[in-house]
Amino acid sequence: MLDRTDKAILRILESNGRTSFNALSEKINLSKTPSWTRVQTLERDKVITGYRAVLSPEKLGLHLQAYVQARVASDKQRLFEEAVNRNGSILQCHATTGEADYILHVLVPDVAALDELLRIQIASMPGVKGVFTVVCLREIKTAGLITDCL
Repeated sequence: MLDRTDKAILRILESNGRTSFNALSEKINLSKTPSWTRVQTLERDKVITGYRAVLSPEKLGLHLQAYVQARVASDKQRLFEEAVNRNGSILQCHATTGEADYILHVLVPDVAALDELLRIQIASMPGVKGVFTVVCLREIKTAGLITDCL
């Protein structure tokens, strides 16, 4: 179970993973060594699973974001999941309940690339019986901060 100090550490590191141990220890009112020990424990316990840079899709030429719901034959789901994992345009894939078996979060440069991704790549993945796509017009909120849920 996480205590208040652990949650404070997670909030700070989640919003800025490059925070130094000096700055972290000042913000949580602990000395550097106990702060470092707590971070190591959170890493060892897989509460913190890594650190990464957050990139701007637009600055990288990836202007179109969409969600694709896919219906997949039950005997082909493992093969479908393997194909999804090999496709770089698919950022996330979740098995879902409801009318679709999966929801895919995709990022591509433009409508032509989305068309190619849907009609050629996703449609030819094992077991795909149908897709339904929603294109994102603009982003309203990207929390990205799990600690807001705590």
